[in-house]
Amino acid sequence: MRISYLQQELASIKQGDTSIIDYFTKLRVILDELENYRPKPICTCATKYSCDALKTVKQTRLRIRLCNFYAV
Repeated sequence: MRISYLQQELASIKQGDTSIIDYFTKLRVILDELENYRPKPICTCATKYSCDALKTVKQTRLRIRLCNFYAV
């Protein structure tokens, strides 16, 4: 339920008369909270993070943020 609310809030946020700093802060707070709800891949490598788990997390995070930014 909370994820749906955050996604709606993210999709509807507009800068309007607010400063770029305030606007970016609002976006960042929402994106950070959404990130907390996303499952993280678990690395099971003998050598920690020799797989692409960390790379996958970074790419997913970037893709989500770009999609939301272009939607605005």
